[in-house]
Amino acid sequence: MKLRVLQLTNSFHQGGSERQAVQLIKLLANDDSVDVFPVCLNREGVLFDELKSAGFSEIPEFKLTSFFNAQFAAQVRRFAAYVKENKIDVVQT
Repeated sequence: MKLRVLQLTNSFHQGGSERQAVQLIKLLANDDSVDVFPVCLNREGVLFDELKSAGFSEIPEFKLTSFFNAQFAAQVRRFAAYVKENKIDVVQT
């Protein structure tokens, strides 16, 4: 049985942690014991094309504008539903 890993990143702008997240996603995708599910808060940035080239064309976005409005609660519910629907074992941020 494969481990189902969700990798959450803020965005795909060029930066140290973003670069590491993209590299980790690509490495996990090549591991036969893992199913990787990349998701983000903001689907912008030059690294997004790198993931698309690696075969990740559908990357869910859980966009946040504030932690203090109804939109935040709606995105949390969407995220929780996504985790449940995909039977995620590990959430990596």
